[in-house]
Amino acid sequence: MRPLFSISFLVATVLATSAAHADVKTCVANHEKGQQARASGKLRDARELFLACASDSCPGAIRQDCAKWADDIGNRMPSVVIGAKDRGGRDLFDVKVTVDDKPFVEKLDGKSVAVDPGAHTFKFEAAGMPTVTQRVLVKEGERARPIDVVFEGGAPPPPSPTTTTETNGTRKDTGVQVATEKRGAGVLPWVVVGIGGVGVVGGLVYALTAPALPAGCDNTRQTCTRFDGESQESFDKRRDQAGKHDSQATTGFIVAGAGAVVLAGGVIWVILASSSSSSPKKASATPIVVPWVSAESGGLSAVARF
Repeated sequence: MRPLFSISFLVATVLATSAAHADVKTCVANHEKGQQARASGKLRDARELFLACASDSCPGAIRQDCAKWADDIGNRMPSVVIGAKDRGGRDLFDVKVTVDDKPFVEKLDGKSVAVDPGAHTFKFEAAGMPTVTQRVLVKEGERARPIDVVFEGGAPPPPSPTTTTETNGTRKDTGVQVATEKRGAGVLPWVVVGIGGVGVVGGLVYALTAPALPAGCDNTRQTCTRFDGESQESFDKRRDQAGKHDSQATTGFIVAGAGAVVLAGGVIWVILASSSSSSPKKASATPIVVPWVSAESGGLSAVARF
């Protein structure tokens, strides 16, 4: 029994050695073919070969080279995202795509697919529709580049809205779509409202913070009486304060009044613009509202161009 056992062990050893030798030969072959494919720009084939020789069954030195090269190609390899629609604008899914007459994808799922860099001819085929081809230059490192086509076959697009005219009791579709615009208040009227509100508040604050009329001064006669023993500096100071009391209050109320006019105009503008109905846009006028203030009065000017 011992000689038979020895022969069996020897045969198993030889078979294992032959299998290991065959694996090494395959690893070396994939190592060399991957480099050739990479040099010729066939990055997809090169990456598959490098992934194969990066397996644990290959020798350490070959495995390290292949793993490093596979990662490098993965960073450089471009990819595309295929899309197709019919002439009605609807997405198509059952579309077969070939690249340079080689199978690429059988159905569209919205996912990116790796492709070799360079110029390629993409051919799209869908049942009942004419074939569509597209020539594309894919650049190295380009990721998820969209490639979309439209098939002329299939259901027609939905009809566009048409206007109807009536002549001598006969209705006729003109086929011309009339664009309408729903006009709203917009931004400019609210800006005018804001300016008016700021004018009212600012004017009132300026008027109400005017200095009080000092003693010895008469606001009606616009004069101040000098007290006995009062220095010239104190007397001048009281007169200045009386002048500020009058001018600051007047200016503040004028500004507040002008702001109120602007505010009212802006509110009216907002109401009119918001209440306007949808209609074909013929011509528009944009009024420019300019508040003005003088020493004795204030007001609002509006200019519009048509």
